[in-house]
Amino acid sequence: MQSKDAFLHPSTTHHLIQLCNIVIRHDPAGIIKIAENLCKASESYGYQLDSMAIREVVTLVEVCIADFKEILRDKKNVMSLMYILNIFVKAGWPEAIQLAIRLDEVWR
Repeated sequence: MQSKDAFLHPSTTHHLIQLCNIVIRHDPAGIIKIAENLCKASESYGYQLDSMAIREVVTLVEVCIADFKEILRDKKNVMSLMYILNIFVKAGWPEAIQLAIRLDEVWR
């Protein structure tokens, strides 16, 4: 799914990201990719500007760092998380900046 080809309303994205946080333990790598696609599809509609959105994304990334370090050995997973975080970094969220730094340190 490419953001230019997809439209996803921010409120729909928010509910789906919440669902991702609930089911991440079943397929963390798959959920990371889904979350990336969701964020891409709603970026041009302002999902990243919502304070509730950053909380859900922070939760997702923190769970990945704390509970699924083994999947962060795969560069594709790290790049997907970085893409998600960069959407929120561009929006100016300090939480996203801090997590991007942490993710970079974990990956090294």
